[in-house]
Amino acid sequence: MTTTSAPPLPLSEVGERLREAVTSIVAPERLAAMPDAELLALLRVAEELGRAVDGLRVLATGEVAERSRATLGPERLSARSGCHSPAELIERIGCVSGQVARSRLRLAERLRPGYSLTGELLPGAFPAVREAVTSGTLGIEAAAAIIEPLAPVLDRGSILASLTGADGIRSAERELVDAATAGEPADGVRIMAQTWALFLDPDGPLRDDDRGRRERGLTLGRPRHGTVPIRGVLMPEVAAQLQRLLDAYLNPRVDEQGPHFVPDAPDDAPPVHDDLEQRTPRAEKT
Repeated sequence: MTTTSAPPLPLSEVGERLREAVTSIVAPERLAAMPDAELLALLRVAEELGRAVDGLRVLATGEVAERSRATLGPERLSARSGCHSPAELIERIGCVSGQVARSRLRLAERLRPGYSLTGELLPGAFPAVREAVTSGTLGIEAAAAIIEPLAPVLDRGSILASLTGADGIRSAERELVDAATAGEPADGVRIMAQTWALFLDPDGPLRDDDRGRRERGLTLGRPRHGTVPIRGVLMPEVAAQLQRLLDAYLNPRVDEQGPHFVPDAPDDAPPVHDDLEQRTPRAEKT
């Protein structure tokens, strides 16, 4: 005997049923009459549903960003929707703040899978986190607590991986996901992730001055329409000197005590003495 799975419900119907169920549960008289155990169970179920919905938000946001990438030009989803960026599109669709939209985009960027040159689907930077977020067993706060400390280490390369051949990032990710899904709060997971990051990369990121010396540069473009475009990154002290130079040329200030011109005096006018000469007493001849 063969069994066939029922077709998935339309998204609009799923949302409507969920809203009806929640509305009936959170009625004031029903909440007030709930025993303590049932109330705590309700809170637990609500958190589980919230994690699943939050995961859906982030993963859908990642797909919106993928379809709105700059290489698509005017065909990108954000442009066709009348928005300048994926963040603006998320703000409008979700009625959320720009900060929330940008945080979802940052998290989604690390969870989105990649593709090979042949079109084969590849796991993302943090596959274990994505799997737990997709299943609703890991909240986005805990996911961010894992990714934010480990992502810079992944970008720079793990010292443990180079020394032992083991993938330290993957080991840390799995341990942190297990701790978070076992009940460790997000703040505790973040501390554990920071400890892992310090172990994997003891030297840490480059200092600001070292990073600045590597990234500094100045580029003059080709003349066009009578102007020359300029683009670059300067160290703070060089930028300050350039700012002073530009201020001197573009915003000159004339000192009120500086030289100025006066009309010639008529021939019969009394002589005009300099103020300093008038204020300075002359020595009498002896």
